[in-house]
Amino acid sequence: MKFTKVFQQRRDGSVDFDRVWLHYENGFGDPYTEYWIGNEALHHLTLSGGNELLILMQTWDGVWKHAYYIGFYIGHKNDNYRLYLSEYSGTAGDSLLRLGQAGQQFSTKDVDNDAWNSRCNPTYHKGGFWFKNCCSADLNGLSVAFNGNDRRCQAFNKDFTYQVVTGTSESGWSHYEVYQGNICTTRIIASTARDCSEVQSQGYNCSGVYTISLSNDIKKDVWCDLYTQGGRWTVFQQRRDGSVDFDRSWLHYENGFGDPNTEYWIGNEALYHLTLAGGNELLILMQTWDGVWKYAHYTDFYIGPKNDNYTLYLSEYSGTAGDSLLISGQAGQQFSTKDVDNDAWGSTCNPTYHKGGFWFEYCCLADLNGFYYSSGVDAVGSCHWRNICKTGIIATTARDCSEVQSQGHNCSGVYTISPSIDIKKDVWCDLYTYGGRWTVFQQRRDGSVDFDRSWLHYENGFGDPNTEYWIGNEALHHLTLAGGNELLILMQTWDGVWKYAHYTDFYIGPKNDNYTLYLSEYSGTAGDSLLSNGQAEQQFSTKDVDNDFWSSRCNPTYHKGGFWFKYCCSADLNGLYYSSGVVASDSCHWITFKGRRESLKTIYMMFR
Repeated sequence: MKFTKVFQQRRDGSVDFDRVWLHYENGFGDPYTEYWIGNEALHHLTLSGGNELLILMQTWDGVWKHAYYIGFYIGHKNDNYRLYLSEYSGTAGDSLLRLGQAGQQFSTKDVDNDAWNSRCNPTYHKGGFWFKNCCSADLNGLSVAFNGNDRRCQAFNKDFTYQVVTGTSESGWSHYEVYQGNICTTRIIASTARDCSEVQSQGYNCSGVYTISLSNDIKKDVWCDLYTQGGRWTVFQQRRDGSVDFDRSWLHYENGFGDPNTEYWIGNEALYHLTLAGGNELLILMQTWDGVWKYAHYTDFYIGPKNDNYTLYLSEYSGTAGDSLLISGQAGQQFSTKDVDNDAWGSTCNPTYHKGGFWFEYCCLADLNGFYYSSGVDAVGSCHWRNICKTGIIATTARDCSEVQSQGHNCSGVYTISPSIDIKKDVWCDLYTYGGRWTVFQQRRDGSVDFDRSWLHYENGFGDPNTEYWIGNEALHHLTLAGGNELLILMQTWDGVWKYAHYTDFYIGPKNDNYTLYLSEYSGTAGDSLLSNGQAEQQFSTKDVDNDFWSSRCNPTYHKGGFWFKYCCSADLNGLYYSSGVVASDSCHWITFKGRRESLKTIYMMFR
C-alpha cells in the first residue's frame, strides 16, 4: 500500500516538539525523520471527510502495535483545529475516544484549549496535542531515549519511542503515530486491591480494567483511571454509546451491570463497600454532543448501606459544569429505580419524568443514568446535568421566571428579570422542578449571609441568588400582584431528609399593607406551619419594625430574621442558621416538619 501526505513522525528525538501555536499551525521538522505537517495543512487534507486513521507504535523493546479509527478529520482554525474520529479497532488499545481526547481542540504551551481547569502543558505534558483532563495520549511529548516512567516523555505511563510512518494512502487510509498508555492494559488485570487507589499503590501504572476485591464476598472488574489528575480513580459508572440499557430494576442496580470497557454501573452494594471508609472524592467528567467537556468535583463522597437505601452523601462542589447535586438537594437522597420509589416527590420521578436509577428528589437537575439519546436533545428523561449550560447571569426582558421559560430558556440558573419599570433583579430560576417556571425568592444553604437584617434590607433585597438570598419585599409584591400564584417551599434537615410545602393563591401585599402574606390551600409532606398557625395574612416584621400580634416583639424576644410573625410563630425560614440540627426558637425552622423548632440545613422558597 502506497502512503502519501505523511503529517507526523517521531523517530529519534532530533526535533523539538514542545513548540508554540504558530509552529504547529504552519508545520516544522524534516519529513524523512521527525516532522509535523502543520494544523492548517492537516485541516485541508482531511476536510472532505471519509478518512481512516491508523496509529503505529513501537516500544523500546521492539514490540509494535496499532490503533485504527474511522471518521478522521481536523477542524478549521476558528475551531482551534479540533480532532474528530470514531470507532476504534486495533491491538494498542483506545486512548483517544475512551477518555475524550477525540472532540478536543488543539493546545500548545502558549495556547490553552484543554478541558482542565489548569494547563495540561506544561503541568503534565509537553508538545502540542489534543488534550483533555489531561490525557492518555500525547504523541508530541518529549522524546527521551531510555526506558522509564518519566512523564516528560510518556503520554500515560509506559516507555514508548516514536518510530512510525503517518499519512494518507491512495486507497483512503490515513494513519498517524499515537503514543498512548492503554497499550499495556488490553486485558483484565487481576489484583489483590480493594479499589483503584490500592491498584496504583501496588505498582500498576496503566489505566485499564482490573479485578478488585471490595469484601470477602464481592469481586468486581472495574476501569481504573490511573492518570487523570493524579490517578487512583475507581470508575463506577460510564456512559459512552447507549449500548447498555440503564432503565433497570433495583436488583440490577444493587448488583451492577454492563461492561467496564464501555457502559457500566458497578453496583450499589459494591459502591457502599468501596466508599465506606470515608474521605473520598467524587469526580464527574461530562461531554456534550458538540464536543464540550466539563467536570464536577465533590468531597466527602460515600454511599450509605442497603438499609439506608444507598443514600448519596457528598459536600463542597468545585468544577466547570456547575453544581447539580448539592444545590438541587439530590445529595442526601436515597437511591430510586423504576420499581423502587425512594424520591422525595409525592409521585415517582421514574417513570413520570426520568429514566434509570439515581438519587432523585423533586424530581432532579441531574440524572446521569437517564435515557441515552443519539444527539443533544433537551429531554427530562435523558442522561443530563442541568447546570452545565448556565454558568453566568443571563439577561432577559422577562418579568419573572415563568416568562423566562416561555422565551425559550430551559436551563435553571441566574437570570435578570424586571418585576416593574423601576426594579430589576438577578434571581435563580428553577426551570425544571415540577415543570419549572419557578422564581426562587429565598435561599438558605450555608449560613454565609446574615438574615437578621433591618426593614430596609428586606424591602430592597440582599444576598447572592447562587447561594443565600432574599429578593426583596417590594420586588416580591410586584412579582405576585397579578394573583393566581403557587408557593413551593423545599426544606432539608441536617440528617438529609427533604420535605415540601405547597400553597395556592400566593401573593404579597403592597408597602402600605406592610407586605402582608396571602395564601391558601396547603398540600405537601412537611406539614402546614403557615395557615394552621395564623401566619398567613400577617404583616412582615423585622428586628426594627414590629408588626406582629404579640404584645412584645417576636424578634428579638424569640426569633431572628424578618418574617410574617404572629404569636410568635411555627415557621421562621429566615431565622438564625445553625451548623447542625439544633432545636432553637431563633433558628430557621418549620415546626410541623418534625414537631419542634429544629434548625434546617437547606431552604428554597419559590413561586410561579
